[in-house]
This record gives sequence, structure tokens and C-alpha cells, in this order.
Amino acid sequence: MPNIKIFSGSSHQDLSQKIADRLGLELGKVVTKKFSNQET
Repeated sequence: MPNIKIFSGSSHQDLSQKIADRLGLELGKVVTKKFSNQET
């Protein structure tokens, strides 16, 4: 398989993990933060 990286936001983390597991890959590391107005 070519070099593929999978990243997930906060909406569908379970789905992203299932896809990564199925492909035999690890999810990429991400850091999300919320602004003072609760936007991500």
C-alpha cells in the first residue's frame, strides 16, 4: 500500500479508527483545541 496517513477530527473518531484498523494503519496524531468562543 502506498504511503497513506489517516487523520480524524472530532466528529467521527470511531469510524476513522475502524477504517485505520481495517487498512492495518495507525491514525495520525492530531491536537485539537477550542477557542474561547467554543470553535475548534
